Amino acid sequence: MQCFAIAVRCLITVVFLAAVVGKVATRAGFAAFVESVHALRLLPSPLVRPAALGTIAAEFAVLVLLWLPRFTVAGSMLATAMLTGLAVAIVLALRRGVRAPCRCFGASVIPLGPRHVVRNTVLAGLALSGVVAGPPASTTMRPEWVVLGAAAGALAGGLIAALDGILALFQPLDTGFARGPSGPRSAGVSSQKPNQKELSDVVRDRGRDGGGRAVRAGSGADPRRRQTAARTY
Repeated sequence: MQCFAIAVRCLITVVFLAAVVGKVATRAGFAAFVESVHALRLLPSPLVRPAALGTIAAEFAVLVLLWLPRFTVAGSMLATAMLTGLAVAIVLALRRGVRAPCRCFGASVIPLGPRHVVRNTVLAGLALSGVVAGPPASTTMRPEWVVLGAAAGALAGGLIAALDGILALFQPLDTGFARGPSGPRSAGVSSQKPNQKELSDVVRDRGRDGGGRAVRAGSGADPRRRQTAARTY
């Protein structure tokens, strides 16, 4: 049981750490997160930035409280409340037709969807298990179990935090090419080559003047100039 509790604490810690770093590491990341909160269309515009700052502060508080023996349960309760609230917010946004990218862990191109609701619900359940488990026991655990639990939790948390980035690798790329009968071709450009008859017609048309008469090779002068010269003489 203690091994599972350590694994859960490490998992929640990695998830919240990735969330905080993704939002505050750069100005662009923070601006993108504020914009994503606004895109949910759940809060008035004046409350969007304060809500974003409050979210970051609460996530940082979870990171601190989880590893203070006397406040571990409080940290787990705060994490459970935040993850549950985020799942509810995503459900409300989806019901309104909002499919803005999820910026929970920084930059992302994956739009909101049911998998984000499932992800946050599962995380909330894991955080709740920390509340049920209570404060860490004072008994000493074997070091190998501590390492195993911490490694498993950190790995799982990293995979959850990077899930959107992994899914983005499998998104179809818009290369601007359309597929024609004979394979890929550039959009709006025919991939069929002119046949020999078409080439012959082009050469024949270029070899005639405006009146349909054939133009002899070497007679590059303008016919109007030749007529003017003939009248002069």
